[in-house]
Amino acid sequence: MADPASRLTPSSDFTFDSDRVAAFLRTLESMAAGQLAEARGAYPQAIEQYNKALKINPNHLQTLYRLGMVYVQVKQFPDAI
Repeated sequence: MADPASRLTPSSDFTFDSDRVAAFLRTLESMAAGQLAEARGAYPQAIEQYNKALKINPNHLQTLYRLGMVYVQVKQFPDAI
């Protein structure tokens, strides 16, 4: 029977891409800043933060959704689509 601790050791084909992790964390940081600004009603700042997150990861679905919702709040409907 295999040692259970061996499952905790990364396999030889496991690679840690610190740049990807850093980009992911920067996306989440900007997303969170956008959510905070949105909750405070500071829509221009929310738009700025969401766009900052999307520059890092243009396919981040939560950010795309929140940005669209903010554009609806400020009645910029063409930008919301």
